[in-house]
Amino acid sequence: MALSGGQSQLLAITRAAVRKTPFYLLDEPNSAVDPNSEAIMMTAVNELAANAGVMFVTHRYGIVSQDSRVVMFGDSKILCDGRCSDLMLNNQEFSTLVNASLGSWVEK
Repeated sequence: MALSGGQSQLLAITRAAVRKTPFYLLDEPNSAVDPNSEAIMMTAVNELAANAGVMFVTHRYGIVSQDSRVVMFGDSKILCDGRCSDLMLNNQEFSTLVNASLGSWVEK
């Protein structure tokens, strides 16, 4: 029996969590998971973040909390860097991208 893409991702995150390292780099950790599994995964990741550094590489806004530090890249340079909530208020490029991302979720 083969695991689905989402199941494989959840298993990989679980295996990493068991190692108890000081820092986790998660590259598109929720790309193949359904919304319910994503919620479970994010609960586990938030528990990891209580005792370790966690960095996401993602195109999905849903996993970024308002207090998260966001660094947005484009054209091989940093376009903006700051707290998500501040960038939503003060950076038009970031807020436009987030709103477009949220709109695509609503349409589905």
